[in-house]
This record gives sequence, structure tokens and C-alpha cells, in this order.
Amino acid sequence: MKELLEKYYNGETTPQEEDTLREWMLHGDVPEELTSDRDMFLQLEKEKGAEMECPASLEQQLDALISREAEKEARQQEKESIWQKKHTRIRHLSWWASAVAACAVLILGITYLMRPVSYIREVEDPQEASMYINMAMTQFSKAIDCGHRQMEKVGNAFEKLNSIHLTKQ
Repeated sequence: MKELLEKYYNGETTPQEEDTLREWMLHGDVPEELTSDRDMFLQLEKEKGAEMECPASLEQQLDALISREAEKEARQQEKESIWQKKHTRIRHLSWWASAVAACAVLILGITYLMRPVSYIREVEDPQEASMYINMAMTQFSKAIDCGHRQMEKVGNAFEKLNSIHLTKQ
């Protein structure tokens, strides 16, 4: 029974075990070292049927406390609602500002790209014309050379793939 009493104090007993313990404490042969526990069970049994008297002002105090807490919560919710409205408004404004800025950048970019640029330049000096032709041919040659190197890389990659494919067969 000592183990059951320990389980009771730890809050680990079932209702049936509590009934067994109560019956033993109230009507059984309880050892002397457990008399204080028996007294507690006797007091609990004595108080079991008795109604507790509450002070008359307790209900009023509880009502007042509940009202104060409800008002606090209502004020807090109102503050949060105002903050949410402001936050939502700010979010909408920032979205619109971002959209306007993006449109402005887009319009400026298109305007810049669409401006007329003349690549034709009249040159009367034959040496200057020769210099421009050499520059153009050099750039053209570099572009062709770059394309040729890329094609060589592609060819080498195909050769490697073919050799791998052939070794697997």
C-alpha cells in the first residue's frame, strides 16, 4: 500500500486505485508511520460533502477583474488592428512605388536603346578611311577566329563522345 500511496502523491494512480487507497486509509489497519496520511484522507472525506462558502464580494471582484481584462484585450486588439492597417497600407504603397520605379527604368531603357545611332560616318581623308577599314577588318577577323575556336571545341567534344561511345560497344 505504501507504493500505491507514493503513486497517489505523484499523481500516477487510476480512479480505481484511488478508491482502493481511500477505503484502506479510512477503514483499514494503517501503520503508525502513515497516520498523518490517514488524517489527510479523513479530512478530505469530511470536506467532501461540505459546501465551501465564498465571500459575498468575491463574485463582484471576479466580475470586475474579468471586465478589466476584457477591456485590456479589446484595447490591445484595437492597437494591433490599427498597426495591421498601417502595415498593410505601407506594404501597398511600397509595392506601387516599386512598380512605378520599374516602369520608369523600363521607359528610360527603351528610350535609350531606341535613340537613333548612326554607324555611318563620312570620312574624306583616305588615311583615316584606311584606319577605320583596318579596325573593322581586325574586329571581324577576331570574331571569325573566336567562332573558329568554339567550333574546334565542339568538334573535340564530339570526338570524345564518339570515342567513349565506341569503346562501350
